[in-house]
Amino acid sequence: MKVTRVAYSRNLNPGKYDLLLEQARRLGRVRSLVWDKYGSLAGVGVSDRQVRDAWMADGTAASFGVLANAWKETVRDAVADIRANREAAKGEVRRRIHGRPMADAERKRLYTLLKCDQWTGDPLLCRWMRQHWRRGRNHTANQIIIRSDNVRAFTPHEGGDVWLKVPGLTPRDYVAVPLNTTVAPSGTLRVILRGGRVETDHQLPVLVGLPEDRLQRLRKVRGLRRHGHRNRYRRGHGFLP
Repeated sequence: MKVTRVAYSRNLNPGKYDLLLEQARRLGRVRSLVWDKYGSLAGVGVSDRQVRDAWMADGTAASFGVLANAWKETVRDAVADIRANREAAKGEVRRRIHGRPMADAERKRLYTLLKCDQWTGDPLLCRWMRQHWRRGRNHTANQIIIRSDNVRAFTPHEGGDVWLKVPGLTPRDYVAVPLNTTVAPSGTLRVILRGGRVETDHQLPVLVGLPEDRLQRLRKVRGLRRHGHRNRYRRGHGFLP
């Protein structure tokens, strides 16, 4: 299982917040474009790499006005959200397959088509998926995803709070954000802007074999929440530093 450590900015300069907000708005348009083009049947079986390669080839990426790493990570995150939305609908369809009288071989065939994202060619599965899979829309324009190898943090003095260097809109340009923690974030970061404050989320693995009472105490620690900003669980291995 993994938990997400959350840190908040402290005394952030309004000018820095406006710079980050502008970048988040531009990335929000990228996220909306992914949902508009690939949030329906056209996106079944399409990976984030295929999307980004197509946009670099046809020149779409040049109009985003952000660094390549920023919009590529946004595409990856949006495609993952679309996939999660589609998988939720598959669960309902699997229940319908299970409850429908049919031969075992036919049931297995339908399960296989559903698992391999090849259900669009089957009339029955396609109809059921269209009934349970509602087309989504993006409403997020306040997030920046920072890839793990682009995370830069520093401490002005020993034992002090950490500052996070968020990549800006131009190469080698960073926005330094003071955080209310002495623990440097690591891994892929989700930066969320709201109410004039910056929130940073990053995941930490927790030992799977910990007793339940220990896990309950960890969840109550300030700055820890269940995996993901949508409070989802995920299995993992490792330890909590």
